[in-house]
Amino acid sequence: MPQNIANDSDVELLFRVLCPAEDVSIGFFDGEKLLKTKKFRKVHPAEMIKIKLDKNETADLSGLRVEVLPK
Repeated sequence: MPQNIANDSDVELLFRVLCPAEDVSIGFFDGEKLLKTKKFRKVHPAEMIKIKLDKNETADLSGLRVEVLPK
């Protein structure tokens, strides 16, 4: 969530991972461009992850891809 992102305001993303993992980072990409990463000690599908993207990070955003990255 959300399904649509306005480029002129801050956005709070809510999502869950598919598989449990330890010592990972969550990466936010616009195409191949890395916008932001956040490190987590543990992630689990039962827990909702909440990340805020500032409006300067979503400016000129054409698409958003979220990935779990190994540390």
